[in-house]
Amino acid sequence: MVNLYKMLSFDEGIKHNAYLDTKGILTVGIGHNLIADPAHDILRRDIKLGDLITANEIECLFNRDLHTVTSGLHTNIHNFEQLKDKYKVILVNMCFNMGINRLIKFKNTIACMQADNVTGVINGLLGSAYASQLPGRAKRMSLLAQGTIPKEYV
Repeated sequence: MVNLYKMLSFDEGIKHNAYLDTKGILTVGIGHNLIADPAHDILRRDIKLGDLITANEIECLFNRDLHTVTSGLHTNIHNFEQLKDKYKVILVNMCFNMGINRLIKFKNTIACMQADNVTGVINGLLGSAYASQLPGRAKRMSLLAQGTIPKEYV
């Protein structure tokens, strides 16, 4: 369906230099939070603001983050593995952005996914604070809910 690396690279951006995100969190790669996970085992050093990492390190961090996200979804979303792929992709994207603790507050939207209620999913996505903060991303998620892969992910 969707290449998760390509999708999240577009939505999160790829940064070789460590930077402060919109909340002031030291971040690098594809949205990797260095405060929550300094990733010493991968990076073999402390990363400070402006420090560079390699493309290989970015991919390794991404793979770990993706594993963390999918593990959290399996643990916290009832019957996650039974959801349609398009909903799994949406949840991975949203969780990558906001974390599992904020994502699970989308109870109605998740319930609509579990019921395969596309209209309810779209209304939940586009009617949320998430959509007002990230309108383009929310629109792309609503396209995925409709079964359309946004051109940015191709």
